[in-house]
Amino acid sequence: MKRILPLAVMALVMTLTTKATASAERIDPVSVEDSGCLGTRSDNPYSEGCNADSWSITYVNGILTVTWKNLVANCCPDRFTTWFDRDGDNLVFNAEADDGMCDCLCEFNVTSTFGKIEPGHYTITFRQYGVDVFTAEIDLKEGADISLAPGQSGIRTVSPANDLITLTPAGMLHVTASKVVTIEIYDAAGMIRFRMDSDSNSDIDIKSLPKGIYIAKASDGINTAALRFVR
Repeated sequence: MKRILPLAVMALVMTLTTKATASAERIDPVSVEDSGCLGTRSDNPYSEGCNADSWSITYVNGILTVTWKNLVANCCPDRFTTWFDRDGDNLVFNAEADDGMCDCLCEFNVTSTFGKIEPGHYTITFRQYGVDVFTAEIDLKEGADISLAPGQSGIRTVSPANDLITLTPAGMLHVTASKVVTIEIYDAAGMIRFRMDSDSNSDIDIKSLPKGIYIAKASDGINTAALRFVR
């Protein structure tokens, strides 16, 4: 079966070459499952109105599960193939769809399960058909539940979600609590860059922070939560 790619995507794949380092290790998944077609697309996979790619990552009992949401592929692929290229603390998640004969495109949620990656701090890049789509930093630890998306503001979270403090698509820290919460933001060197006492259900604008990696800590005196994000 042959998959029909849009000419623009085909040209990009043919002209863009990815060079792996000699020390890179390939890690294949234990299983790969897909959602089936979530909605037929036009011949332009990233035209206006397309759902942006996003990713969810969990790490439970030493098992790493990665779901690529809204991955664009031919409407009737034989199967999806995924794997990690690992070079030290750098992970590259590769995703490809085997050739299909349908003259259309679909969005799919593709879930891959891995059993050979230990806890730690990693830089992860998502790559489709040899093209890098998104890069972020993540902390893998038991019980991790991580959501990644570029976001409208360019600010993204790289730590497990929590009920106290979240990041909005517009690049605001949103605080949800029943009483006053103390917010502290630390830079990668551990220096405090921001501190304030916030009312419940409020938004804090962080777009003025310099580019870098930060940790936001929130405490209401009983509950404490932290959120790592990249500006």
